[in-house]
Amino acid sequence: MPSFPIVDGHVHFYDTQRFTYPWLSTVPAIARSHLPTHFDRICGDVRVDKIVFAEVDIEDGRNIEEARFVVELAAADRRVQGIVACARLERGAAVAESSTH
Repeated sequence: MPSFPIVDGHVHFYDTQRFTYPWLSTVPAIARSHLPTHFDRICGDVRVDKIVFAEVDIEDGRNIEEARFVVELAAADRRVQGIVACARLERGAAVAESSTH
């Protein structure tokens, strides 16, 4: 096992019970929820000290909800230290307006 802290800078968590991810229909091998408990199982004996969540191309219009979901995960799992969220810049000012809801 490594003797230094590990930061996984690109982790995707998704909850298929809570959200729809249209792209998952094209990859049935992973078309199920992937949450911190699943991450731990995959890591096995390797200890990951910090995690940065990367957005998962959630269904259109639910990006803010996805970010809130990850904030909830971070409250329960202190390893989640950052979020790379999605903001559809092609929507211009509407992106800023949707972030206040």
